[in-house]
Amino acid sequence: MIGHRLKVAFVHSHFTSREGAGRVALELASRLAAYGHEILVLSERQSPAVIGKYRGPVYKEIAGPLPGRISHYVVSPLIVREVFDALDTFRPDIVVPNVFPSNYWVALYKHQRPRVKFVWFCHEPTTWTYRLPAISGIPARMRWAAALLGNTAPYQRLDRWCADSADSIVTNSRYTAGLVQRSYGRDAKVIYPGVDTKEFQPSRARGRYILAIGKMIRFKNFELAIDAVALCREELEECGIRFVVAGDGPSQPSLRERAKSAGIGSITDFIGHRSDFEVQTLYSRAMMTLFTTLSEPFGLVPLESMASGAPVISVDAGGPAETIVNLKTGILTKPSPRDFSECILTLIRDPALIERMGRAGRKHVQETFSWEQTVDAFRLAIVHLVD
Repeated sequence: MIGHRLKVAFVHSHFTSREGAGRVALELASRLAAYGHEILVLSERQSPAVIGKYRGPVYKEIAGPLPGRISHYVVSPLIVREVFDALDTFRPDIVVPNVFPSNYWVALYKHQRPRVKFVWFCHEPTTWTYRLPAISGIPARMRWAAALLGNTAPYQRLDRWCADSADSIVTNSRYTAGLVQRSYGRDAKVIYPGVDTKEFQPSRARGRYILAIGKMIRFKNFELAIDAVALCREELEECGIRFVVAGDGPSQPSLRERAKSAGIGSITDFIGHRSDFEVQTLYSRAMMTLFTTLSEPFGLVPLESMASGAPVISVDAGGPAETIVNLKTGILTKPSPRDFSECILTLIRDPALIERMGRAGRKHVQETFSWEQTVDAFRLAIVHLVD
């Protein structure tokens, strides 16, 4: 049964940045192609820098403005028409969308082509993402419109209809599966995304810095990391330890100002966007990584850090509570600057503990979160749908 050759279309909004849901789709698509399945990756804009290393699938780009712009919704009927035409040309057995609006495109397609199986890889329920912190990265007018729309009964009925259209729902964590159950009254199969431990590896020489990395939006809660580091400032300065903040986004100017106001501007480096190789190097040399999102459905950052041998200090909630082994591969704690700062000091005062946690973290990822395990579980989840 596992050897059954399938035609699978992965449908995504766009591939323009190194965001988690897109990388999961690309990893699954390329690895399923390596197993001999015929794979289409369909989306709006497809940056060669993002998709270039994922060989095997056929890529099809749809013209049109991206979902973060009002014009996208003005021309959405044309975009949906292009999605339908591309899928009809490919003639898939299974269509796999993940984040909005790709799940809506596929729900409409399923309504018109009921023979096609619709498997939603849900990274979070759509209306759940319309909380203001989660959409802080989009333009202000769009942000308020989305937040208001997401709370209306007609939109919630539409969202429920889209979820009900799926033949199967897969989620990235038990936390997300719980959100799906509460939002839609449906069970979901949990399949954790993986990490390529050949790309993310420990360095032979650890640097003298603490790392925070990700898209700088309100939802990621970098403010907590800054406030926690500020409470440790004197000891960090004495030890020659810096705070490196990698990534970009609309919150970067206010975060820079917050660091300066908190008295850690002189030991904080905002280094902006970095290439994949540079990101891997940052993880591998870090003393530890701070992960401060309050309700992250999964979170690739903790896994990438552990694979690279860097312990993680994370809020004890959401996906990280399922991926980090507390006091073994990292520390799970309360989302307060005081609690985070105490964890930071615990690690910097005990270099041997950092090394033990780093080794345990890498072993944990290798044994539990390999892409081979992810792809095998996903293949089992989809093959039986077409038998």
